[in-house]
Amino acid sequence: GFVRTEPPNFRGHRGGERLLVIIRNEDIASHIHTVPCLLELKRCPSVVFAGVDDPEEVTADTFQELFQAGGFVVSDEELLERVTLGQLKEVVKVLEKLNRSGRWKWLLHHRESKKLRGG
Repeated sequence: GFVRTEPPNFRGHRGGERLLVIIRNEDIASHIHTVPCLLELKRCPSVVFAGVDDPEEVTADTFQELFQAGGFVVSDEELLERVTLGQLKEVVKVLEKLNRSGRWKWLLHHRESKKLRGG
């Protein structure tokens, strides 16, 4: 059966168990950023992100697996105003690591890109 756990408690877990992070398909865009330790979990081979329309898809093992081969990050203006250059460099490092197993991009609006370039 399934046992509920919090994602931070599963990080680094080395058993034969798998963590299934279940997200309703209609909620992916608005709630994926609230998953604790999202990037660390994404890199863990025993973690699967499941997009479902109906809870029965989980028990029937017919869910859609998410984040299999890359993705993209979109930053908003508010985030870019609050982070330091060091934090931005850390994001780039994480994306470079993720690019080893799939294509990841960091998308910026023209206005934010121009600000980062100092123009």
